[in-house]
Amino acid sequence: MKHVKRVTWFISIAPAFIVCFAFSRSAEAGCVQDALRRMLNSTDRRAPGRSVSFSERAQQEIWTQEGRLAQNIRGRVAQSLQTARLTKLEKMMDGANLPDLVRIEGTNLRGIMKSYRVGDRNVGAGEVAASEVDALLGVDAVPLTIARMNGAERVTVQLFVPNQGRWGGANPREFAFFDDLVGQTDRNTPNYLNADGRLVRIDNEQAFNETRTVSTFENLVSETTDPAQLRSILPTREVDLALRRTSESTWRQALVNLEPRQIDAFLQRRRDLIRVLDGVRARYG
Repeated sequence: MKHVKRVTWFISIAPAFIVCFAFSRSAEAGCVQDALRRMLNSTDRRAPGRSVSFSERAQQEIWTQEGRLAQNIRGRVAQSLQTARLTKLEKMMDGANLPDLVRIEGTNLRGIMKSYRVGDRNVGAGEVAASEVDALLGVDAVPLTIARMNGAERVTVQLFVPNQGRWGGANPREFAFFDDLVGQTDRNTPNYLNADGRLVRIDNEQAFNETRTVSTFENLVSETTDPAQLRSILPTREVDLALRRTSESTWRQALVNLEPRQIDAFLQRRRDLIRVLDGVRARYG
């Protein structure tokens, strides 16, 4: 299905390339880039007062699409979360921060709005950073989250993902890798939900503490001898590669809202997780 969508999209932009090839070779690259940009942004053109055409399942579409198309959807949704007027719909009773369910005006999207600062802690920084790490790695399990001003208050807005029922019991084993990476020590049952069979990590306010250990993931890996169970714990090959290939400078730019010591602790946890994954590779090939 992904390939069909990508082929359809490519066919839709083919006329732009035909026009471009009428120009000289020196102008070709810039022409193609401009044509692509116009085509990709064409859905944002609308008469004043009309809604942006986002599906209510925009987050699922971001997760299931690939490459430039996923980035384009994510970028346009993030812009709406960042700039649109927010209308409170109801108070959500889950979580210590008592978030608000809000409508993103001018779209058919909803979001979860929380205070960025609680007491003397910038808890919103962890929410935003967890979303950025998820996007960079392609874990596809943390909803898009941004920080912005709402009137005089700094808040975070997370794209709302409908819940089809929570899992019972303890923290699922497959959370260990990501939670150790982002320093999430508060993963309990209300902090994840079921979206079409996908375990979605929410409420990351307590993430990015200054711990430098990855003991939960490391212990699980060392205690697990069954290959099928081990595969459920390990990140996918694509996530593993992204973890290794994303440079420290890129991580620092993505996590700019965190304190330097929080970023340093994250980078140490990243190095330790790579060491653990190297050990698994040495054991099993």
